[in-house]
Amino acid sequence: MAVEAQVTHRSDLRLFLVEDFSLIRAGIEKVLKGAGYGNFHSYVNGEDCYQEILRIKQEVEASEERIRSRLNLLAIDIEMPKMDGLTLCKMVKEDPFLKDVIVVLFSSLING
Repeated sequence: MAVEAQVTHRSDLRLFLVEDFSLIRAGIEKVLKGAGYGNFHSYVNGEDCYQEILRIKQEVEASEERIRSRLNLLAIDIEMPKMDGLTLCKMVKEDPFLKDVIVVLFSSLING
């Protein structure tokens, strides 16, 4: 039987923020902390984040946990070096084990 942690408060959610631009990343981190989301990790590119997701996946697969006990949400910038947000989202959503992770894509690009 798979064990899944109960999330009862924002501080219990496990988030990964992926944003390459330090000023935007710092602003999002400040907003998340102010809103009570204290359990998050930030990455500057999709590749580093994906490697951490794969590491967590290996640990979780070896236990009775589900992925959402270790990772609830990915907030991903669309344009980044090494691996862009769309590719990261696709890789996560195509993996049956990771399909329950919520993904939010965002962009700071403005078209005029």
